[in-house]
Amino acid sequence: TTNPFTVTASHETSECSASTVSVSISVRSFNIAKALSFTLAWDPAKLSYSSVGNFNLQHLDNADFGVSQISSGKLTMAWIDEDGTGETLPDGTVIFRVTFTVTGLPGESSPISFTNNPTDIVAGGGQPVVTIPVTTENGSVTIGASSAPVISNCPSNISETNDAGQCG
Repeated sequence: TTNPFTVTASHETSECSASTVSVSISVRSFNIAKALSFTLAWDPAKLSYSSVGNFNLQHLDNADFGVSQISSGKLTMAWIDEDGTGETLPDGTVIFRVTFTVTGLPGESSPISFTNNPTDIVAGGGQPVVTIPVTTENGSVTIGASSAPVISNCPSNISETNDAGQCG
């Protein structure tokens, strides 16, 4: 039998609105895996998809991602180990990162969730190939600070005003 493995989305905090933030997708107990698919979902009112990258899984690249539903806050992923040998990774290995542009307001957050819609959460592996149970751990992005920044060590004749969570 093949033991289940875990796919995790990180918890991140953006500096402010209009900045970018990258969420790491990592794995644990990833042993002799030959296929993995899922849908990653977020709140499109708070985050706008920018890109995927930092691939750290053999044969994983941009072609394995579906972006037709990103305006609805859904990114699909379907990976197959093309050489058929199966991939084993150390616990905590980040297999890719998703970068978003922050569109929400300071203090808001968006869950980063694994879903079965439209692409099911499915994995295969072992010898012979069998379905591997997948456990998912959702992440989140928290947007900016909820209070205005504090400027210190300024000469007394200079003042600076910034709204909470705004860069500049």
